[in-house]
Amino acid sequence: MLTIGTEIIAFLMLYFHANNLIIYHLYSVIEFTLLSMIYYYLVEKAIYKKLIIIGIILFVSTSIVLHILGIETFDKMDANVALLECFILGSFATVFLMTKRIGGITTNAVFWFNTAILLYFAITIPYYFVRIVDLHLSLEFVEVVSLANLVANILQSLLLANAVRCLKYQ
Repeated sequence: MLTIGTEIIAFLMLYFHANNLIIYHLYSVIEFTLLSMIYYYLVEKAIYKKLIIIGIILFVSTSIVLHILGIETFDKMDANVALLECFILGSFATVFLMTKRIGGITTNAVFWFNTAILLYFAITIPYYFVRIVDLHLSLEFVEVVSLANLVANILQSLLLANAVRCLKYQ
């Protein structure tokens, strides 16, 4: 719902010729915070919980500072910091899931949630890299990377839907 709402508001702002980047800035902060909180509840050790809270505070603080410094700076850093931090969280959660006997992976909602997040961020790394680095890449390469981002979004949605389906087995 958050993503749909974000896209609708961003589209309307663009339609009325308003700068819609603030919507995506807010979205990335909310997305990172929500994903971090889910991982917070997945881990059991207090040290990991503290690290996640510190990560949230650092990310939100950095986002605020970058926004104050200027929209362009924020655009170039925000998504990539979120990407890196969520990939790290996903990697830690994968290790957590692998070291814990969870049984019945095909019906384990936590496994599918984590797989969706980890695959999405792993696939979209080139997309976000292309966004911040002006390499004068060919249009064909940018199109392929954008298509991979689209596929990653669809794959993430399907895996998250499977995670929700698995909740009835928990």
